[in-house]
Amino acid sequence: MTSLLVVCTAVLVTQGKYLSHPPLRINPPPSSRPLSKGPAFYVDAATGDDANDGNKDSPWKTINHALKHLKAGHTLLLRGGTYFENVRVSLVGTKQKPIVIRSYPGEQATIDGGIPDFQLSPADAWEPFSGGGKGEFRSKRTYPNIRDVIGAFGDSDIGLQTYWHLIDLRSPHELTAPGRNEDVRPQYCGPGIYYDRQTGHVHVRLAQTHFKHFDNYRGETDPRKLPLVIAAFRSTPLWVDHAKHVKFQDLIIRGGGYETTTVTYGVDVDFDNVTIRGGTYAMRTENTGPFRFY
Repeated sequence: MTSLLVVCTAVLVTQGKYLSHPPLRINPPPSSRPLSKGPAFYVDAATGDDANDGNKDSPWKTINHALKHLKAGHTLLLRGGTYFENVRVSLVGTKQKPIVIRSYPGEQATIDGGIPDFQLSPADAWEPFSGGGKGEFRSKRTYPNIRDVIGAFGDSDIGLQTYWHLIDLRSPHELTAPGRNEDVRPQYCGPGIYYDRQTGHVHVRLAQTHFKHFDNYRGETDPRKLPLVIAAFRSTPLWVDHAKHVKFQDLIIRGGGYETTTVTYGVDVDFDNVTIRGGTYAMRTENTGPFRFY
């Protein structure tokens, strides 16, 4: 279970207003890293089309489609925006001609394994749930066969509580003090989500908290008014599997479930200026080397 705001720490906020809570960690600014020499292809989640040819004026739409066309020495440039994909990279470059996947200079690309509905159109994604707790909402759509969900606020990337029991999400109690021979009563631990495996609905409650010794939630309580990053438990936004001589640069990766980034059986893999927002694990690696994380 992902705990909410259990560490009181100084927060650096450079600009903007956060509807949820100021972030504990802010993303780096877009990089001005110059373009490298060699053939380059382009992807644009907003205006691209996978039927295009992948050049600057005719970009592809999805990263997974673009990867099918990359060879040693190629660079894939992601225009700024969010790519709602689970990307799988098993490409093979060479030591002299690695394959580079990066953001376009001055722009910031995010690979996000979350469900787009809750970020792109939150006003249409939720409805009040009259049979639940105070301030509880339920997804209008169903999302069957995903086991569970992991979430965070979309504006600050602060994690939401994943509730295992619906009675805890709905509980009016924030503290528990069971008497002798009594079970622990239901307890609300802060803004969070619950996945109903029988119906496929996602439930959310963003009620403010009143703890004495923790940083309390004082943000927006209506999920229709702010984006939420909600991902299936097994969503892995980036999986690097048996790749060789591949470099990732100037990216943000979020929307993971159990693992946000997985690197298995890789050879000569670089992550340079890549920000990973953890799900359960930010990154898991196995049998990979050399592996460099700058």
